Amino acid sequence: SFDDVLTDACLTQENWDEFEAVMDDATASQEDKDNYLCWMEHYLFECTKCICFGQSGCPGPDPYN
Repeated sequence: SFDDVLTDACLTQENWDEFEAVMDDATASQEDKDNYLCWMEHYLFECTKCICFGQSGCPGPDPYN
């Protein structure tokens, strides 16, 4: 389930809601959107059971921590 995917990535529903809010916000800067997307992809595709492999390579600080 989607909840299992979030849990495996060490993310919460609140993290996902925040991600969606930024992506849907017409006033959010492209830099913010790029950073949120980068970190979300890092957690979803490079982390398993809350263990992340490699550097995120994201342009800014982690918005989910």
